[in-house]
Amino acid sequence: MKKVLLSLCLLAIVAITSTAFGQSHTDPKIETVNAVKTYTVDSHANSVYAWSIYSWTPSDDFTADAWTKSAADASAYTKTDATNSTEIKWLTPGSYVVEVVESNGASGCTTIRRFGVTIIDLDLLVVTKYGATTITGTGNDNEMCNTDEGNIYGELDADNLNDGSSTVDPALGTMTFTYEITLFADKAGVSGEELAAILPTALWKFDLANTVVLPTSQNSSATNVASITWAIEAGSVTDGVTAANTSFTTEGTGTINVPADVKTVTITATIQNVADVLDQNYVINMSVDPSTVLVENSAIHNGDYAEGQEDADYNGIADAASHTNSAVQITVKPIPNTSKITVD
Repeated sequence: MKKVLLSLCLLAIVAITSTAFGQSHTDPKIETVNAVKTYTVDSHANSVYAWSIYSWTPSDDFTADAWTKSAADASAYTKTDATNSTEIKWLTPGSYVVEVVESNGASGCTTIRRFGVTIIDLDLLVVTKYGATTITGTGNDNEMCNTDEGNIYGELDADNLNDGSSTVDPALGTMTFTYEITLFADKAGVSGEELAAILPTALWKFDLANTVVLPTSQNSSATNVASITWAIEAGSVTDGVTAANTSFTTEGTGTINVPADVKTVTITATIQNVADVLDQNYVINMSVDPSTVLVENSAIHNGDYAEGQEDADYNGIADAASHTNSAVQITVKPIPNTSKITVD
């Protein structure tokens, strides 16, 4: 049923952009799940205000006398009334009507105002790739040898294969892994349903939790050359308010602030291949906590990020119908640091 409602919501969104509804009173305001919004009318002395929330099909004119009111499910929202205003936290995707009935205390006469709103989901997808290959199996240890595995070296090559200052041919190269992070406006949504397509003015952000283990060379004649370089696709990340640099650090942990109209953030981790006398590995383990996926969609971008939050169980595991929003652990094994062949 939720999926049916969400399909109707997306149809409503398309209708908004094409002015299919025609009359402004049926154009819904789009918000995201877990958004906290305050709805207000002018305060009049001696008036009494009664606030209600109804389910709504966006093609219906909720100001028509023939419109049949149906109370929204109580689990779809929480509401706190304060005389001429109400604060609502939206919890379930769908379309709703916010209604206030103002009664004149002296005469008992009433006026009814209604406001349409469509609530969309938030669901983060994280895809881990090596080249064009998607690495699957969330939580699994994906092991591979580095790309110099099987190289052939001769007498003219340096004794220590990590020694870049001497002749080592072929020289040890690098491996680059990519994390593609996309926020959808529909649970398990497809292309065209990204948040940036539905709400192009909305900012969003998320926190990375990352642990990295680097191999340590045991060859006493050389320094450790193991390293990892993190990068974010140029232009895809800023805080969107001050245009300052993101707080993403070289260790891969921090808040990623995404500007409006960006569908996907691409993060790369480039490792330097190493040769080692012990089987010491690169281990990269990155994840995104759904509770840190927040949306800022206020008219002036006030920075409170109260306009939406991904549901905590939308991780592809607890809620298997949602996108998988955690990166896959990667383990890269060094090649042996085989010395030159000697003869007695």
